[in-house]
Amino acid sequence: LISNLRQEFTNNDASGATTKMYRISIMIVGDENVGKTSLVNCLRRVEKKKDTIATDGVEINYWIENVAMNNQRVPLTIGAWDFAGQDIYLITHQIFLSSRAIYVIVFNPFDSSIVKVEKWLRHLDNRLKDVDIVLVATHSDDRACTNDFRADITAYVLSLSEGLKHVRIAGSVDWTSCKNQKGIDSLRQRLLDLAIEQPFMS
Repeated sequence: LISNLRQEFTNNDASGATTKMYRISIMIVGDENVGKTSLVNCLRRVEKKKDTIATDGVEINYWIENVAMNNQRVPLTIGAWDFAGQDIYLITHQIFLSSRAIYVIVFNPFDSSIVKVEKWLRHLDNRLKDVDIVLVATHSDDRACTNDFRADITAYVLSLSEGLKHVRIAGSVDWTSCKNQKGIDSLRQRLLDLAIEQPFMS
């Protein structure tokens, strides 16, 4: 499944025309309890559940966005792979990693997950080649999340990417909140823009 992230199906409609169908996988990684599942639900425009159960292994959710490709609007099927953040799952996660995907590292800037961003960067850099990574900070609705705080955290997290050889950071840090939806639309658009720029989507 993961080796075929962009599939082209030939469907004949009543006029005999063919239709291209595109898909992309977005791999959501990060430590446990940083808000990965809530982030996926926000990106999918799904109402947040009152109680979110910790992900066991990996959970895949699909939805469709209309994007501009080849001078026309086409449906893009997005598969969000929500990986459990516990260290025990790291070995099994390797089975699903592919360079034909976009990766999102999620962290909570107010807990220890921020210092583990480097762990995830090195983990992906050692196993992938030529992929885009989006860094996402959650809980941006916190009162302590001032402009100075964001600037300091952003500078720190970006410094962790020094020395990467096979992956690259796409842009800066995306600050989000699933509580008030802040930053969700811009993050979704960034992911869509990255998706249509992938060489395997042409």
